[in-house]
Amino acid sequence: MLILYSLIFIFILIPRILFVIFFPETGGDYDIYSRVAENILRGCGVSLSDPAKQACEPHFGGNHGPGYDIFIAINWYLFENSNFMVRLVQTVIYCFASLYFLRSLYLLTKNKFIFLIFGMILAFSPLTIAWSRYVQTETLSLAFTLLVFAELIISYVNKKLRIVPIAVAMVLATWIRLDNVFLCVPIAISCFYIHGFKKGLINGIITASILASSWGIWTIRNINVGLPSILPQNLIMPDGS
Repeated sequence: MLILYSLIFIFILIPRILFVIFFPETGGDYDIYSRVAENILRGCGVSLSDPAKQACEPHFGGNHGPGYDIFIAINWYLFENSNFMVRLVQTVIYCFASLYFLRSLYLLTKNKFIFLIFGMILAFSPLTIAWSRYVQTETLSLAFTLLVFAELIISYVNKKLRIVPIAVAMVLATWIRLDNVFLCVPIAISCFYIHGFKKGLINGIITASILASSWGIWTIRNINVGLPSILPQNLIMPDGS
């Protein structure tokens, strides 16, 4: 299996690296992500204010939550503002998330052919293969979505919901893209399917509480900085644009 894992990893990595090297793009939302990342690096925090000015008007998180902005800021800090490294790191994360998903699938099926078929889909799907070239949320969103489903599959194998790993994967997924909150649906279904109504409800509430606690902390921040709403804000710049 080690050889098979290595081959799949290469199949997933190489075409995405080629897109990163030869067809790099930032994407339509890059102006927002980069502005927030710059503000984080200059000590302003999550803000849409002009980084060239002194103002630091707090914001909910840019386009989504603050997750992707923080990811960019960390990579810029470590790699001298390199967008190439942002693309490369998110691609590598996607590759390892794919392998983890494939491992869960193999634990469920014990079938190398199914493992290989799904590996080829993850490697060459036209729906996913080119996102790595963008400085956008999609690559990490796909990676953390795969983590959520991998943990659910392992839960089915073990006949026990993996509460903490699922909750952590959901925190990562929702902080990158708010619409990943809809992953709560297959999680809820799995809770009841694996454990029945009563225990499933308890496990679901515990999982949801861990996820909600991360957003609860962020909500406290938003209240403390005086945001007009604790909900995601419209994308209106401080200058009104």
